[in-house]
Amino acid sequence: KRPDWFAVIGLPKDVTQPQMRLSYVTWQESVDPLIVVELLSPSTEKDDLGQRLRDVTKPPTKWDVYERWLRVPYYVVFSRYTNELRIFTLNGSRYQEVRDHQNRFWVEDIELGLGVWQGRYLNENYLWLRWYGRDGQWIPTADERAEQEAHRAAHEAQRAEAERIEKEAALRQAHEAQMREQRMAAKLRALGIDPDQE
Repeated sequence: KRPDWFAVIGLPKDVTQPQMRLSYVTWQESVDPLIVVELLSPSTEKDDLGQRLRDVTKPPTKWDVYERWLRVPYYVVFSRYTNELRIFTLNGSRYQEVRDHQNRFWVEDIELGLGVWQGRYLNENYLWLRWYGRDGQWIPTADERAEQEAHRAAHEAQRAEAERIEKEAALRQAHEAQMREQRMAAKLRALGIDPDQE
């Protein structure tokens, strides 16, 4: 059984490939997934939601694997067809559905929340599952981070340009004041008054 998405916390990095772990299999690892996300499809919905009686001659359903064998604490199911988010938490030996979650669910173990977000991602405007922080703000995607950085850089460039213009104006004003002073001193000298005398 393989989930659409899952997270495992506390797993050591692969020292041969520190940037990316290329595989994860439960029978070789000492840590089970903390959260599993399934994207429902009509053909697998009953199995994914534990609504089909298991035929003992067939492999267990994903629900059975997550609930009974792996004992995954958080099981999230999202239907792209109905836009329904269902969240289950392991309570004892069975999953219990979380009610009234308002399409957001906080996972204290990782200090992140998972919710449904309406927006444009991968050039498609849909409802998407998305992580959010303690402040309730969505965690930026790579594209959003790049856009934020571009805005920050543009703002910084505008600020630097404004400072440069302000500095040039101050220098120009100081130069003009010095020129006025020199002209005034020249007029006073022409009248026989020494402007440097007090």
